[in-house]
Amino acid sequence: LSLGGDHGGMSAANVCTWLTGYPLHVSFGAKHLDYDPIRYRTARLLEDDAIDTLVWIDAFGQAAPPPTRREVKRIIIGLPGSNAAIAANVFIPIGTPGVDHRGSLIRTDSVVTIRLDQVRPNAAPSARTIVHDIVAQL
Repeated sequence: LSLGGDHGGMSAANVCTWLTGYPLHVSFGAKHLDYDPIRYRTARLLEDDAIDTLVWIDAFGQAAPPPTRREVKRIIIGLPGSNAAIAANVFIPIGTPGVDHRGSLIRTDSVVTIRLDQVRPNAAPSARTIVHDIVAQL
């Protein structure tokens, strides 16, 4: 029995492939998509000082962002009260899918999409809402 216990990592990988035709490690920096699983690995980008800002999304509150140089700005979109908020330059609170709002996760075997319903009333927005609001302002 495969369960979705990777804090949404399998969902992110599947959505990236579904939307772009490529798995994770895609650059959206040019007018075209650039897929390179070595060059765009998070660990390599951090090791080579190739980024100036880290945007970290964690709707489950258990995945700490990777360590970065002090000069790297950190935008954290996560659960209120998480340890990641302390190290953020900008912190945007969100709710948990399947608890605070509706959502979907893809099971770790990539076969089944699990629909999640809201089980408690909460004013915290979803990560989707926050990202859409940011993109609308660009």
